[in-house]
Amino acid sequence: MVKNLKTRFIVFEGITCSGKTTQIKLFAQYLKRRRYKAVINDEPSGSFWGRIVKSLVACPGNTLTEEERQMLFILDRREDIKERISPALNKGIIVLQDRFSLSTYTYGMAGGAPLKELQRLHRKILTRIYRRPDITFYIDIDVRTALKRLKKSKKATDVYETPRF
Repeated sequence: MVKNLKTRFIVFEGITCSGKTTQIKLFAQYLKRRRYKAVINDEPSGSFWGRIVKSLVACPGNTLTEEERQMLFILDRREDIKERISPALNKGIIVLQDRFSLSTYTYGMAGGAPLKELQRLHRKILTRIYRRPDITFYIDIDVRTALKRLKKSKKATDVYETPRF
C-alpha cells in the first residue's frame, strides 16, 4: 500500500495512561485522511502468549520472577511479529505499535531483571525475525498524573501499575 514511505513501523512507548493509545488513534486517523493504510497493534497481543501474559501479570501474588515474566512478553512479541507485524509491513501497511521492546527493558529492569539477561532473552527468542522500529515515540508523563488517570479510568491494574514502576 505505501511504497515510498520509509517510516512504516512506528512504535509508541510510555507508562500506562500516558496517552499512547490516544496518540496512536489520532495518528491512525491522520494517516487514513491521507489515504495511507495503517493498523494499530499492541502488546500484550490477543494471541495465545498474550492471553497468558495478561492473566499472569494481572494475577496478584504470582510467583514468576521478572525474567520469567519478561520472557512471556517476548514470546508474545515473537508470535505478534510473525503473525501480524511482519505480514502487514510486507504488504506496505503502516504498523502503529502500542509498546514494543523498550517496554521489556524498562519494566524488566524496574522489576529487578538485569539488562544483560533481558537482552539475552530477546536475542534468543527473536533471532532472525525481529523487526526494528523505524521510529519510536516516548510519551513522557508524571507518574502521579498517570496513576490519577488510571484510577479515574477504572481499568484493571496489574503489577506494573504502581508508583514503584
